Amino acid sequence: LPLPPVTSPLLQLPRIQFAFGAIGMLPAELAHLGVKHPLFLTDKGLVAAGVFDKVRAAMPRGADLAVYDSIPENPTVAGVEAALALYRERGCDGVIAVGGGSVIDSAKATAVMATHPGRLPEYFRKPEKIGPNVATLVAIPTTSGTGSEVSRGAGIHATPTSRGEGINGPYIVP
Repeated sequence: LPLPPVTSPLLQLPRIQFAFGAIGMLPAELAHLGVKHPLFLTDKGLVAAGVFDKVRAAMPRGADLAVYDSIPENPTVAGVEAALALYRERGCDGVIAVGGGSVIDSAKATAVMATHPGRLPEYFRKPEKIGPNVATLVAIPTTSGTGSEVSRGAGIHATPTSRGEGINGPYIVP
């Protein structure tokens, strides 16, 4: 018997640049995606270790980057809301995650809330509420293990000590 037509993607593969020095491709990738004013999300540890300096060096000299570097070890609603406030204040048009799973999950949630109404908890465990108009999202993973840079989900905690909740759907794959 023939299979019925697929009406939604079963697997969405992200565009991946993998090479020594691939960070140098970031400006071209952003141009390809039409992103002119991204919000960079990272954490204080990566800034202190000089990792974010390599990202900054890849961007055009003198660029006024919007950077939110206070993503907590476990991503929280408050962290996403603070990042979203900076996104809106600076007139951003895309989100770039520079970090591990917590940063990438926070970036996914920020990208959703940049274009969707309401508050983030309204989207927990409701993938049908997340439409295709999510802000452009790029992930620059600095760790391996969580798989957040290629997954359809993100874990977010309502508070720093609460159990994590999730948002998911095909439109949050970086």
